[in-house]
Amino acid sequence: MTRALLILVLATLGIAVAFLVFPGIDRAVEAALLVGPDGRFLLEGVGWPRAINATVPWLIAALAVGLGLLGACRLLERPVGGIGWRQIGYILAVFVIGPGLLVNTLLKDHLGRARPRDVQASEEQATFTPPFMPSTACETNCSFPSGDASAAFAFIAVALVAPRRWRRVGVAGAVALGSFYGAIRMLQGAHYLSDVIFAGLLVALVAAGLHVLVFREDAAKPGGRASSRTT
Repeated sequence: MTRALLILVLATLGIAVAFLVFPGIDRAVEAALLVGPDGRFLLEGVGWPRAINATVPWLIAALAVGLGLLGACRLLERPVGGIGWRQIGYILAVFVIGPGLLVNTLLKDHLGRARPRDVQASEEQATFTPPFMPSTACETNCSFPSGDASAAFAFIAVALVAPRRWRRVGVAGAVALGSFYGAIRMLQGAHYLSDVIFAGLLVALVAAGLHVLVFREDAAKPGGRASSRTT
């Protein structure tokens, strides 16, 4: 996991530099894939994507119920899949720190990046800014990064404490889920490509970093890797 964390750090830095040096990437993707002949975003104003957006809180609620049931099983000394208090605490910490504090509280509410549809509507009032660059174009609940996508990407944490044989499939599933929600939001004009990419990278960094901290004792045991056994 330490190696994965290092790769994630380098990838995040490299991709951030790419978007800062070539800020037109976001606008090029928007023009090529997201906007129709009429100049509107392909899913802007469409009803069913909003219904999909509304499922994000239900995903979080389902996770909370699942963690509660796992905690109850642990209290009854019948842990499921080797999931104990450390694993439950780790998952909660990833969701609170990643989507909760880092994405939605620190970045979305303070960097001020205007959403694509607002920039398209009036570039005089809402100017385009690259990711990570502070702006006054948006006051609150702004574009960077994608909150919905970050919540879905955070299910990486669940995958990382699953039985080892399911972890790669679980991580791939979390990445696919986050990408799906991110794509829907992009097609609605709510986010740029970089909003979604960095939602995934930042949450993955939180998940990998906390995994190293929480399970470092397991990783130091003979045989090497962090275990998901009950503790």
